Amino acid sequence: MMRLLWRLGLAALTTLVFTFGCAPQPSLAPLTPPISSQAANQDTTSAAVDEHAVGAAKAPISSATITAKPAPPSYPTLRSGSTGPAVLRLQQLLAQAGYLPVTWTPNAASATGATPTALIASPPSGSFKWSYTNTPSWVTSLWSAGHYTTLVQGAVMAYQQVNHLAVDGIAGPQVWNRLLSKASLRNPYGLTYVSVRKSQPQSLSAWWNGRLVVQTPVNTGIAQSPTVSGTYPVYLQYVSQRMSGTDPWGHYYSDPGVPYVSYFYQGEAIHGFVRSAYGYPQSLGCVELPVAKAQALWPYMHLGTLVHLS
Repeated sequence: MMRLLWRLGLAALTTLVFTFGCAPQPSLAPLTPPISSQAANQDTTSAAVDEHAVGAAKAPISSATITAKPAPPSYPTLRSGSTGPAVLRLQQLLAQAGYLPVTWTPNAASATGATPTALIASPPSGSFKWSYTNTPSWVTSLWSAGHYTTLVQGAVMAYQQVNHLAVDGIAGPQVWNRLLSKASLRNPYGLTYVSVRKSQPQSLSAWWNGRLVVQTPVNTGIAQSPTVSGTYPVYLQYVSQRMSGTDPWGHYYSDPGVPYVSYFYQGEAIHGFVRSAYGYPQSLGCVELPVAKAQALWPYMHLGTLVHLS
């Protein structure tokens, strides 16, 4: 229920109109607001008052009294395909916060006295261990220590959502600052992985914290508008939205109130949809579930959830 309420605050009951297939890829705006011009003006006004203050003459400042501020830490920017020690340190921190399907335990005497910033370039030694014995094989195949795979990308996206950062799957200064601060939040969602079988009868299986929680027949894209293959993180969600556009034969369609929508690749999404039968291609690229099954799956879905299609 808490996961559902979280997403209701993110995108509840938003309605969009799209022009092709299920939907074109929406653009994502940064979630962090810029400094307002009013705040900037207030700072400028304050400075001006200081410059023209009436009172005793200001004593000259000698060079000996000036103390230079230390430069802010320089953090690496990591993304899909990055490799090296900084990626390994990112994996260690994400694993400790519960965003990866592995745990990490540092060696007792590793990196004693090192600063958090220094550990990014020279990570402490330790060991990773799978959290659950029945993790799907396609998930385990995405794990490689020191490599920024799709598995790490999804974990970063979930971390960004939970910690109120712009969700783009890139580990930059904001992610590092948060990870290394006392305000960093652990994963409240748990670990969800979704697999879609495109061979008939088509089906979907969802694992949460190492156990199968939802299994259902589904419909994927027809030959003229097939569903993509591969593994992708969910990047956008809506409780409900209108989908409209033109099908491959030039016919206009408009479907209001499509429920429980999770986009994973461009305009392709997992969502509920009423059909007379399920298990074979019928959609324009999306993965259609019976509405009751989509509702059951929805509480387990979040930004960064990996969807595997094969």
